[in-house]
Parts: sequence; C-alpha cells; structure tokens
Amino acid sequence: NMTILDPAGEPVVDNADMTRVSDGQWRVNYVHLFEANWSYPTTAALGNYTVRVSVIDNNGYYQNIDMGTFEPFIEE
Repeated sequence: NMTILDPAGEPVVDNADMTRVSDGQWRVNYVHLFEANWSYPTTAALGNYTVRVSVIDNNGYYQNIDMGTFEPFIEE
C-alpha cells in the first residue's frame, strides 16, 4: 500500500492499494513491480512530498495464514 504526505505531513493519499505490473516471474527474479498514480491538483502545496510504501514478504504471508496477522513482517 502507498501513502503520500504533503509538505505539512498531512496525507493526500492514505493507504492506497497498488497494482502489480510485473510479469510475475518471482521464482526467477524475486521481484515484482507495483504502481499507483496520483495527480497533483492545481491547489497542491509547493514543497517536498513523502511517499511511504508498505510491503509484506513471504514471511508475512505465512505469518498471516498461521496467526491471522502480518506483523511483524510489514516493512515501510
């Protein structure tokens, strides 16, 4: 998931789902590409924006199956 914070630290996108755009060859490359889009509105504040992306690897996947939670395997 993705969160974008404006220069004041306020979220302009909060925990948005991302779409996988890679070919799914994780067995070979161990990589997937994801994307999400956000267009700056004309009223967007000037300054630096912060993008945070949360990811879960296979450890989190199996933790969720066994324990019902991804924690502690969520990385930002």
